[in-house]
Amino acid sequence: MIIITNIALLSNTVQAIENGEQIKIYTKGYFNRIIRNNGIVIKTAHAVYQENDKEYPVYCLNRELHGVGDYIATYDVSNQGKVEDLGLWRVIINGYPYKTPEQLGTINEEEAYTATKQAIYCYIYNTGTELYSAIGEAGNRVINAMNIILENAKKCEETFQNPNIDIVKDEK
Repeated sequence: MIIITNIALLSNTVQAIENGEQIKIYTKGYFNRIIRNNGIVIKTAHAVYQENDKEYPVYCLNRELHGVGDYIATYDVSNQGKVEDLGLWRVIINGYPYKTPEQLGTINEEEAYTATKQAIYCYIYNTGTELYSAIGEAGNRVINAMNIILENAKKCEETFQNPNIDIVKDEK
């Protein structure tokens, strides 16, 4: 399962794909290795899709599956419905691209994307950031951003007024 994001110009909404529509997920390469989880260096592929000539980030919901990158250059996914877990939805809307890198305390998209992806995993797998360690200053910023995302999600009172974050399933 993959989360698709897309921010409309005038509102903080996501309208990635229509029900049954397929989109192509691809990687723009790998980010620098700046954090470890339980001593293992995290390798983060920059996964995106394109709509109307603009790229949007995607986040896999299962860290055990191979995503785009070393094994698969691109793949098609189809809509599987909306995010129904309010806690997960709150993590997503408190991460990148809904928050800027600056709002997350990071200095670029790489750090913000990595922090959001790992914060999503912390939520899904019910872990905290204590198992993470930094590789340099960038890693410290990412772990701090993960804590910001998770803390803001916990304090968030927004509800599914428009649960418009789509979940799509890998067709492979």
